[in-house]
Amino acid sequence: MIVGWVALWGASTAIGAEWEHGGDTKAFFVTTIPYEHVWMPNDPSGQGVVSGRVFLRGRLDGFSAEAQPSWSFQAPGSASGGMGGAGMFVQTSSGLPEAVDLSWELSDGEGLNADLRMERLWVGWSAPHVTARLGRQPVTLGVGSIFAPLDLVNPFHPTVMDQEVKPGVDSMRVDGFFGTSGRVVAVAAYVGDQPLVGNEDDECVEFTQQELVMAGHLQQTFGMWDLGLFVGDVRQDWVVGLTAAGGVGPVAIRFEGTRTHPHEAAEEDPFVRAALASDWRPTLRTTLSGELYAQTHGAQSPDDYLEMYTHDRVMRGEMWAVGRYYGALMVLQEITPLTMGSLAFISNLEDGSAMLGPALSISMASNAHLDLASWFGLGERPGDPDMEALMAGAELASVYPVNSEFGLTPTTIVMSMKMYW
Repeated sequence: MIVGWVALWGASTAIGAEWEHGGDTKAFFVTTIPYEHVWMPNDPSGQGVVSGRVFLRGRLDGFSAEAQPSWSFQAPGSASGGMGGAGMFVQTSSGLPEAVDLSWELSDGEGLNADLRMERLWVGWSAPHVTARLGRQPVTLGVGSIFAPLDLVNPFHPTVMDQEVKPGVDSMRVDGFFGTSGRVVAVAAYVGDQPLVGNEDDECVEFTQQELVMAGHLQQTFGMWDLGLFVGDVRQDWVVGLTAAGGVGPVAIRFEGTRTHPHEAAEEDPFVRAALASDWRPTLRTTLSGELYAQTHGAQSPDDYLEMYTHDRVMRGEMWAVGRYYGALMVLQEITPLTMGSLAFISNLEDGSAMLGPALSISMASNAHLDLASWFGLGERPGDPDMEALMAGAELASVYPVNSEFGLTPTTIVMSMKMYW
């Protein structure tokens, strides 16, 4: 495939195509500091990850294309997973669903892993009022940030430190433009768990509705507000949603909400997810953001948190919070022209627990950054296990009493170095 792209680059350049290329290399070191509990290790643990990518983008008349292979190496360590572990904070695209298998993984069996994946690979066409893309491409819907009810195709977890480049998803996307500010987006994407190119006997495997997202988003500007309507078939669930973005004086306002009607086999009631956010810049160097979020599908008490963590919607990233009501505050501050600081606070409003995330970004050169970030879990820690109940085969929630959501999260510190070329 790479040879094919090189041949395409050479042939298209000869007929006047314009190409650009670049890439990055990033190194992360994650330290997890556990609290005292039977399910926590006794000592702090660390994990090292080195990743990178290259990209090649081209344009010729109304046609365009992009190829972006990425790679990562994960060094041995014990902080690569678990509830609140390093895997939650440094996320690569390895293991994401692929309609066409373009990933390769190597492991020495002792913790050293290497992954290579074609992160993006798409071709596109543009006309005055329409654009279309086919292939592996990023898809983001809605206006949310920390909580994003409409980002149902390949969402980020908010604690993932490296959110500069969103992984691609195998999809077909068409954008249409009408009037002075109208826009409609139609997307069909594969979001299943296994490649569907074939099986061990080279037999064709058909797509199923459970593995697809088909969605449309209509947006129109009315005065100072952008209003949108979302309709989608998400893994056989019918989802309708509304978006709004505008401002009141110097304060920017964003809203998005969805109502999900689960398919019959899920045996779930319809539920609502809604996020209301605001952004304000009191000075040119300071940005303040606040957000409120509610999801009626969440657990009603801490006793149900562990069960929610194993729910399909949480496991695949559609939902990351397991409670019902949340508030978030964030401060972004320019300390010097080369140094940026931030502080994020996310709270479960029902159980009083929270995550506190300070971060610092230092520009070392025009193409290099040093970042320091951390997350602290604040809240009542889980109780001691009931060994008699465990031996008797009781449910997990009764064996390990959970007292708060973010009280489950240990302290995690991330240091990263990023270079661009």
